[in-house]
Amino acid sequence: MVLNGAPRSGKSSIVRVIQDTFEGAWMNLGVDAFNRCVLPPRYSPGMGLRPGGEVPEPVRRWQRHVHEPGTYDLEIDTSVVTPRAAAAMIRDRLAGPPPSAFRRLAVSHQDVAKRGPTMRNGAS
Repeated sequence: MVLNGAPRSGKSSIVRVIQDTFEGAWMNLGVDAFNRCVLPPRYSPGMGLRPGGEVPEPVRRWQRHVHEPGTYDLEIDTSVVTPRAAAAMIRDRLAGPPPSAFRRLAVSHQDVAKRGPTMRNGAS
């Protein structure tokens, strides 16, 4: 499972609920865990929101592009649900039909590779 979202959107809180309530072992291999346990602090400049609300340009670029091409098995607006509710939605999705987003992304990538490189704005 991949939880993808902007910094401070609640991914780590959702992971904690999943780890506490889902059957089996659920490991968090996310950026927060990596930064906390693997990456020395001097190499971790902080990518989250800053006091005053300004968003660093790298974060702004990532926020614009993180959802391209928009292929998901489940989307959750964490601004309107609690981590517990989000985890329940994930549990329900996992109980449903097999996930297909990675397969659909692979097919899309193969189609793009067959067409060859193109420039943005439709130029080739």
